[in-house]
Amino acid sequence: MLNPKRYSLMLKKLYAKIWQRRALWITAPAIATLAIGTSSLGLLQILDWAVLDQFFRWRHEPADPRIAIVTIDEFDVAKLQQWPISDAVLAQLITQLQAQEPRAIGLDIFRDLPVEPGHEKLLKVFETTPNLVGVEKAVGNIVKPPPILNQLDRVGLADLMLDADGKVRRALLSVRTSEGQTRLGLAVKLSLMYLEKEGITLESIDDRRKYLRLGQAVFKPFTGNEGGYVRANSGGYQILLNYRGLDETFPTISISDVLENRIPPDLLRDRIVLIGTIGASFNDLSFTPYSTYFFSTPKRFPGVFIHANIISQILSGSLEGRPFLQVWPHSIEMLWVLGWSFIGSGVSWLVLGIHPFRQKAYWRWLGCSLGISLVGSGLVVGSYVAFLFSWWLPVASPLLALMGSAIALVIYRSLELQKLANLERSQAETALKDSEAKFRHLAENVPGVIYRYIRYNDGSQAFTYMSPGAREIYGYEPEEIIQNSQIAWEVVHPDDLPELAGSIEVSLQTLQPWYWEGRITDRWGEFKWLQGVARPERQSNGDVIWDGLLIDISDRKQAEQLLADYSSTLEAQVRERTTILAHTNLQLEQEIAERKRMEEALSKSEHVFRAIFDQAFQFVGLLQPDGILLEANQTALAFAGVERSQVIGKPYWETKWWMASPEAPAQLKEAIAQAAQGHFIRYEAEVLGKDNQTLTIDFSLRPVFDRTGAVTLLIPEGRDISVLKQAERELKRAKEAADTANQAKSIFLANMSHELRTPLNAILGFSQLMGHATNLSAEQQENLSIIRRSGEHLLTLINQVLDLSKIEAGRMSLNESKFDLYQLLNDLENMFSLKAQDKGLELLFNRDANLPQYIGTDELKLRQVLINLINNAIKFTDSGRISVNVKKPYASFDDRAPVVLTFEVEDTGVGISPDELDQVFQPFRQTSSGQKVSEGTGLGLTISHQFVWLMGGEMSVLSRGNFFTPGSFVRKLNSPQFSKPGTTFKFTIQAQIVNLSELAAPNQDKRVIGLSSDLPPYRLLVIDDNDLNRQLLRKLLVPLGFELQEAINGQEGLEVWESTSPQLIWMDIRMPILNGYETTKQIRSKEEQKRIPSHSRTKIVALTASALMEDKAAIFTAGCDDFICKPFQEYEIFDALQKHLGASFIYEEISNLDRDDSPEIESLTAADFADISSTWVKNFSQALIEGDLEQLVELAEALKATHEGLANALLPLINQYEFEELLTLIQAVETSSENASTL
Repeated sequence: MLNPKRYSLMLKKLYAKIWQRRALWITAPAIATLAIGTSSLGLLQILDWAVLDQFFRWRHEPADPRIAIVTIDEFDVAKLQQWPISDAVLAQLITQLQAQEPRAIGLDIFRDLPVEPGHEKLLKVFETTPNLVGVEKAVGNIVKPPPILNQLDRVGLADLMLDADGKVRRALLSVRTSEGQTRLGLAVKLSLMYLEKEGITLESIDDRRKYLRLGQAVFKPFTGNEGGYVRANSGGYQILLNYRGLDETFPTISISDVLENRIPPDLLRDRIVLIGTIGASFNDLSFTPYSTYFFSTPKRFPGVFIHANIISQILSGSLEGRPFLQVWPHSIEMLWVLGWSFIGSGVSWLVLGIHPFRQKAYWRWLGCSLGISLVGSGLVVGSYVAFLFSWWLPVASPLLALMGSAIALVIYRSLELQKLANLERSQAETALKDSEAKFRHLAENVPGVIYRYIRYNDGSQAFTYMSPGAREIYGYEPEEIIQNSQIAWEVVHPDDLPELAGSIEVSLQTLQPWYWEGRITDRWGEFKWLQGVARPERQSNGDVIWDGLLIDISDRKQAEQLLADYSSTLEAQVRERTTILAHTNLQLEQEIAERKRMEEALSKSEHVFRAIFDQAFQFVGLLQPDGILLEANQTALAFAGVERSQVIGKPYWETKWWMASPEAPAQLKEAIAQAAQGHFIRYEAEVLGKDNQTLTIDFSLRPVFDRTGAVTLLIPEGRDISVLKQAERELKRAKEAADTANQAKSIFLANMSHELRTPLNAILGFSQLMGHATNLSAEQQENLSIIRRSGEHLLTLINQVLDLSKIEAGRMSLNESKFDLYQLLNDLENMFSLKAQDKGLELLFNRDANLPQYIGTDELKLRQVLINLINNAIKFTDSGRISVNVKKPYASFDDRAPVVLTFEVEDTGVGISPDELDQVFQPFRQTSSGQKVSEGTGLGLTISHQFVWLMGGEMSVLSRGNFFTPGSFVRKLNSPQFSKPGTTFKFTIQAQIVNLSELAAPNQDKRVIGLSSDLPPYRLLVIDDNDLNRQLLRKLLVPLGFELQEAINGQEGLEVWESTSPQLIWMDIRMPILNGYETTKQIRSKEEQKRIPSHSRTKIVALTASALMEDKAAIFTAGCDDFICKPFQEYEIFDALQKHLGASFIYEEISNLDRDDSPEIESLTAADFADISSTWVKNFSQALIEGDLEQLVELAEALKATHEGLANALLPLINQYEFEELLTLIQAVETSSENASTL
């Protein structure tokens, strides 16, 4: 039986231990309650989400082979050339996927509206694909499902649940609509299809709590307050999403691979196939736990990958028993937080039990911080281990409780320790006071002064005790000396201070007793001799204390020194006064010499400063901070024609300079006020000059600061910029005049282009229509060919004039296309081979083996540059060869990066003089060789250089060993390989390597003969005030099966558009009543009012006779979808119909004979002109140079009477504008005549 006394003793000991550790029992529960309360308010859920996200990123799981994703990105859309993709393409995709026998197909693309063509075909595919599931959106902005799939109950929800931070961490499995219907999510729908073949169905196991079983998986609905969630939206049936991963977790296949049959036959068998978009431009991206990494931009993931994770979670849980994310009940979570709170307090309690941490505050906090860091790391690691087993444990609240309780206990214990230390200090002070009272009674009765003197370890000193005898010795109260120990030193005779200090230092170093005799002067001026003795003692902290005694020995010392002092007094005084007088004289002489030297230096410095100050080019002065003028240089005085006395000492704003306008003084006064506050001021000011003329100066105020940072002076500076301002005004007027002239020129060119292109549209258009006729004779075909070539030649001239205008205005742009580089070089070789043969030259085209065949750049500009250079080479070369070399000098490691191509045109001609080499690229400048041949305008190389620059390259020329690149200087190259005769023009361009499949189909080589039979008739509208233009489109399109309505102006066009709803409008821009711009804007506005979807709106193609970029920009701004320049080619019209309406045509291939509209021309040589008169040859040559077509035809007709064959051969060349070939031929005839006359 327990003894009551012993039991009572045990209780007392237990109570003592509990009370001793009361800090633990107070801080831990209090901090735990605070952490739980903070968590229940939702203040920590962001942190718990962040920890959960990090756990997901740390965990890596294997890929799920049961799911595959068919992706659609921007590259696929670019290849398909349509978005949304047409119903026909979608039907083909589903059909090809179904052929691989997947278990289920999920179409994660909204398809509530048809996208022609192919809608009927898609409906059939929907009906015949029983394992296909479409999507709808039932939360927020509702998007309806495909109607037919909705009827077949094959629709799933595409909605995703977003947390407050925008991330998806929950899966929405189903919702109940307002009509009482339950709509399943896309993932649930597809999973049930998959599991149905495994014999697994969904069953309810607890109707009240809505628990469901699917195979090995048990579903428990999310309640809104689980894990790190607080009062979250729990609508519908939600579960926590246990991600498997996003990157490389599921195999992906692009839609292009499927459509082009580039996937293995059994790749998708028995899998769930998801179809969805992944590109950033499709706006189907969401943030997930994998979106955020340290030091990286958050990344959004496609919705189709999130649905794949939900499917994977359902399947793996049902088939393999992979657990869902699990959480503890709230009661367990509270105990979890309380336990970590006690751990935090316990760690701090253990650390504070160690002596160093208990005594020093900073050690105390350091030790606790290290301990809590280690324990906190264990909390995070333990929670992550639990997460690996699918348990989501709270981390933020226990971590808060851990740190909070540790800090609270440190603070609590620190306060207790401080209180205990204060109590011990109070007790020690009481004991010390008792001891001091006894010592004080003893000291007051001892003659002399008893003291305690201390020298601290840092070198400072103090008297901690001084007996009342100090009043008799020093004349000071003891307290005064204790408070100011310097008094004891100040009363010592100066001659005795060194000895006193030395004796103390010796005692300090050796700890030997201190002894000293010396003189002092007490408070009342009485001279005394003192004797001091003391014994030093070093303390543990390094301080040294002397306890000693001072006694007055003045009587003894006076008796000893009386005789000695009396005998030496006079001698000492004489020596002292002599020394002082000599020293004083020497100092006086040095001061006088130094003062004279400083006065001379100051005078010289002032003279130099005044010279610089007065002769300065700018106006310079000095101001007080309040604006009073202290000084002004001669330049400023001469500028205003004033004397120094007229302005010095006056406020600066009241001087003559600032009387130019009423506002000038006030503006200056404000500027001075700002400068006086330390700001640098600068502005342009109007001031009065010498003859009261108003001038403009560049004026500034600069503050000058003293050592304290205060402004002591202001320096005003000014520079006359009147001439510069006048020049700026004149330059502005000249620029405005030039802009006006350039605008007038642009307007004139635009108008002329429009007026010329409009009739050319009819000429070329109807000539093309007539060319379709099969009953035309050969002569009629030739006439049509002449008309078409004449029109195209005139159109080329118009375009060249506009190109020159664009170059002058700096608005020439790059029109990139994809083409066959080999074909371009072959065309040029064929073009110039005959011309080179006529001059007896060898024309060689060389290209590297690694030269890409298909490239992307501006084909027309590249062709024009090469034509100019080859033509020049042939023109200035009389013998030898012309070499055209094309290279790819650098290997490319990135197929998407542009490559650099090098072109060289090398001849063996006369070359270019070094003095003229830097002029070849200047406009309207010709070399001496060019002036001799009397051909060209001097613009060819200028335009070529500009074209090369636009294509990202540079052009250079090498001739006679001299090298020149525009923008640099002519360099002499001494190597023999550069000194060969002739000239080499070299240029580089940047181009993109493309594939043959990327080249546009050459529809211009095919003749359209009808529409595809399976297409409905298209409704078109042409709005044009020109009857010929309407008639041309009518005759071109109506015979092919198009329905074409007409309107003669914009107002009438609006009425026809509203009544007929055409699918495409051909819109003229310049029309009376209502022009094309306004008509297009009104159509777009009415479509907006009617809320017509963008893919269903009328396509508008502008037909404009303007080729200026400003007009093209205005066309697109007005709302047009495309534009075609007049005159247009037939294939441009058909290409636009194919691009915007998806029209498909039936083509008739044109034979090679048909493609060459011109009749075969008999080849002519100089021998054919052997018996032609020199007068006729001279007249024909002059007409060629002047471009006089009428004179050329008359001269050729005149030959028919005597040389009919020659005339018939010349006329086709004239009609086809083969002026260069004719000129080469005539020059050869003239050369033959000259040689014959010489012989």
